[in-house]
Amino acid sequence: MADICDEDELKTGLRREGIFGALLFWIQKTGYSFGFLGAMLTIAFTGFDNTTPGAVPTAQSILSMRLVLTISTAVWAIAALVLLYFYPLNRQRAYEIRDALEARRGKV
Repeated sequence: MADICDEDELKTGLRREGIFGALLFWIQKTGYSFGFLGAMLTIAFTGFDNTTPGAVPTAQSILSMRLVLTISTAVWAIAALVLLYFYPLNRQRAYEIRDALEARRGKV
């Protein structure tokens, strides 16, 4: 996160950590909301009976829930890795940005 803020400062000349922090937390909260929605949809579509008090889930509904959890987690993890792979900020670039900022405003 700090390297992204440094890259933004190099491009714009402004320090905007607050905006990046707010965006990060907004994305996290949205993700939590979609996670809860996905959990409720999974329960609804896997045959779990949540209307009868004391109902025991069937082996098929438990297996379906496990598969949905496993596959959806893998899909989102792979999507995140693909996005990170194509983001042009690596260790060398971060050091270059830091050197450019220190040359511009002095060493911090």
